[in-house]
Amino acid sequence: MHRRLVVCSLSLALLAAAGLAWADPRVEAREHFNRATVLVNQGLQEQAIVEFQRAYELMPHYAVQYNIARAYVALGRPIEAVDAFTRYLEEGAEHVTKARRAEVQSELLRQKAKIGEVTLSVEPPGARVSVDGQDVGEAPLVKPVRLIAGTHSIEANLAGHETVITQVNVVGQGHETVEFVLRPLPPAKGALRVDCAVPDVSVNVDGAVVARTPLAAPLPLAAGTHRVSFSRAGYVSREQPAIVVPGGTASVDCGVTRVVPVPREQASRLMVRPTESGARVEVDGTAWHASAPLPAGKHRVTVTRAGFVRWQREVELTAGRTLDVVAMLVPEEEFRKAYESRARRQRMWAYASAGGGVAFGAAALGMYLWNDHRHGRWNDEEDALRHAYSASGPVDFDDLDRRQGENDELLDSIHTVDGVTVALGVTGGALLATGAVLYLIGDDPNRYGVAAGAGPGSARVTAHIDF
Repeated sequence: MHRRLVVCSLSLALLAAAGLAWADPRVEAREHFNRATVLVNQGLQEQAIVEFQRAYELMPHYAVQYNIARAYVALGRPIEAVDAFTRYLEEGAEHVTKARRAEVQSELLRQKAKIGEVTLSVEPPGARVSVDGQDVGEAPLVKPVRLIAGTHSIEANLAGHETVITQVNVVGQGHETVEFVLRPLPPAKGALRVDCAVPDVSVNVDGAVVARTPLAAPLPLAAGTHRVSFSRAGYVSREQPAIVVPGGTASVDCGVTRVVPVPREQASRLMVRPTESGARVEVDGTAWHASAPLPAGKHRVTVTRAGFVRWQREVELTAGRTLDVVAMLVPEEEFRKAYESRARRQRMWAYASAGGGVAFGAAALGMYLWNDHRHGRWNDEEDALRHAYSASGPVDFDDLDRRQGENDELLDSIHTVDGVTVALGVTGGALLATGAVLYLIGDDPNRYGVAAGAGPGSARVTAHIDF
C-alpha cells in the first residue's frame, strides 16, 4: 500500500463554505478535512483519522468514511477499514458511482479475508473480557468478536474469581468458539505488584503461571510467603520469595537478564532511528546499542530527548530478522515555540544579509558602469592631447598643460572609484554568501508546524532478513 493515499473529495456542501462565517460548522469541517489530507500525504495516518472523524462529526458526509477506511487500510487495521467502507456504501447509496462501488467492494473482500470471528462463552455473567489487553465487554457477549487473523490472547476476569487467560489462533474468515469458566477465589488477603521492564515475561507463583508482564494491576494472593519466579526464552530465569501481609501489597522486580550471548536460533536485531539527533534510546529499560542482538519476542522501546514528548512503543522481533523502527518525536509546546522564535530570527538575519549583499552589489555595478564611461572620456582626451603635442604648426602649450593636468586628475579619480567599486563588490558578495549560508544551515521555522500538538508521535516499521 502506498503511503500517499488517494483522498476522496467532499461534496460542494463542504467545500463551498469558504465565504461563510468562521462559526459555520462547514467551514470548520473543511479545515479539519484539509489538515487530514496533509497528514495522509505525510504518512501520519493515525493523526489523519482523528481529523477526518472530526470533519465527519461537524458535517456528516459519506465521502469522509472512504478516506477513513483508506487510512485504516494503510495502518493494517482491517476491522476498522471494513466498518468504514461499509458505512461509506450504506450512507452513499446511489451517490456512489459504479466504479467506486466496485473498487470498495473489492477492497472489502480483501480486508474481510484478514478477519475471523471468535464466539466467547463466559461464566459467570458479569465477567470482563479483554482481547490482547483491550476490553471487549462484559459477559454474556451477544455477538462474536472480530479479530485480525493470527494468535490472540484472551483474558476473562471477575472480582473474587480466578483470571483465565488463553491463546486462540484466528484464521481469516474462520470462526472459533472459546469457553471460560471462572472459578471463585478464596477471599483475597493481600496483593503482589510485579515491576518488570521486560515485556512478555511469564510470572509464576507457587509453581503456576499466573500472568505475563506487564501486569495491569497487582495480583491478589493469600497472605503468607510465596515463591515467585520469572522466565522468558532468551533470558536467565529468576526466582525469589515474596511475603504478602494481610491487606497489604508486596512488590517484586522480575530482574531478568538476557542470556549472553543470545542463542543463534533466538537472535534478532533492532534498529531504532529517532527523528531527532541526541535522543536517548532504551530497550526494556536499559540503554540500547544497535550492534547487540536481542532475543526474539516482545520488547519495550523508549526514546527520550529534552524538549520532546516521551516516545514509547512495544515491538515484536522475529528470530533471524532485523526490525527497523523510526521513532517520530513530537516537540513539547514550550520547546517548539522557542525553536520557532530562534529559527525566525536566523531567517531574518539571512534575508537581511542577502538583501544587503544585493544592494551593495547593485551599487558596485552602478559605479563600475559610471566609472567605465569616465575612463572612456579620459582615454579620448589622452589621445587628443598626444596628437596636439605632436602636431606641426603653432601649439598653445599652456592650454595643453592645463588640459593634461585635468585629465590626470580624472585618472586619479577613476582609480579611486575603481577601489571603491571593488570594495562594494567584495562586501556585497560576502553579505550575499553569508545570507545564503545562514539560510542553508539555519533551522527551518516550519519544521514542527504539522507535528505540534499531534500527540506522542508515531513510528514507521520495516523488517528484513538480516542473518
